[in-house]
Amino acid sequence: MDSKSTPREIGRPICDEILLQTAKIFLRNGKNIIIDTTFDVDDGDDLIAIAIAKYYITFFENAAVLFIGINCPVEERLRRFKEYNNNLVRNETTIVAQSNVFELCKELYDIWFDSSSLSGEEIASNILHHIKQLTKKASLS
Repeated sequence: MDSKSTPREIGRPICDEILLQTAKIFLRNGKNIIIDTTFDVDDGDDLIAIAIAKYYITFFENAAVLFIGINCPVEERLRRFKEYNNNLVRNETTIVAQSNVFELCKELYDIWFDSSSLSGEEIASNILHHIKQLTKKASLS
């Protein structure tokens, strides 16, 4: 092991693999799952974020998976952080460092939403509508 590796660099691949294998079990058993914030990186390293996204997509390539991106512009994220300040892990520096990860991974999502212009209920409704349309198309095929 490289002595310069951080605990995050060592732990992330292990945690990702546990998460993915667990997700695969649920999917095989016909359960729907949601995996949140998978493409985030703490240090804002864009190449790592893209590599993680591609790894997840490759892992699930033979499964019926819908990759949904929910983005919030950095200005709104900073405003919300200042207003609520209820996240013990995030700070202004990490919010800014991660601000372009969504744009870099945007093309990898099947659909995406801007949470600064839609409520959680509206996003959920749109996701359900999208799933119903996919299901309808699959049944016609």
